[in-house]
Amino acid sequence: MLRAGLLEAPYNTPSLPLDIGYSDGIPAHIRRAVLLRDRTCAWPRCGRSAVYCDVHHLRHKKDGGATSAKDCVLLCQFHHDVCIHRQGWRLILHPDGTTTAYGPHGQVLHSHSPPTIRTG
Repeated sequence: MLRAGLLEAPYNTPSLPLDIGYSDGIPAHIRRAVLLRDRTCAWPRCGRSAVYCDVHHLRHKKDGGATSAKDCVLLCQFHHDVCIHRQGWRLILHPDGTTTAYGPHGQVLHSHSPPTIRTG
């Protein structure tokens, strides 16, 4: 009530949960949160616009994956349908929003550079 009374639109809308457990589909508010976070395909070095992307569960619902913003990413049609579902690649979302893709034959792709050792 306090937030709704003090802030202007669009920040005064009702709060909606970003982790709802199991769901048959992805609710609009979780879809919007994933779109705002990722903005483009989350596959390492892809960058396809969100217009060409689907929201993908990182852990499939049948394997106990939750419908939440932290367990979903935006993937373009090619990386979603071909790489993940046909070729068996696996994608990991890191807490900082970067991703790592692991291929079926040991391939590893990072969306970020490796950590550096700080001296000094």
